[in-house]
Amino acid sequence: MFLAKHSGATCVDVRLSKRNKGLEVGVRDNGAGFDPADATAQGTGRGLKSMKGRVKLSGGTLTITSGPNRGTDITARWKK
Repeated sequence: MFLAKHSGATCVDVRLSKRNKGLEVGVRDNGAGFDPADATAQGTGRGLKSMKGRVKLSGGTLTITSGPNRGTDITARWKK
């Protein structure tokens, strides 16, 4: 699995829910984590930029919360 290969994650939580007349999709793992700002600034975060662009194009927002040794939580939200 991609997440385990790159992050060392042993657990992944995928969420899909209806919230405040909108939709929320999230993926959380317990892997190595990273600094999202640093990854994007160094050009290694092309996948993150692509995800943000696709979610924005479809009218949503993407939030990435991560940090070294903290795992990663990525949440996309669309409001009606």
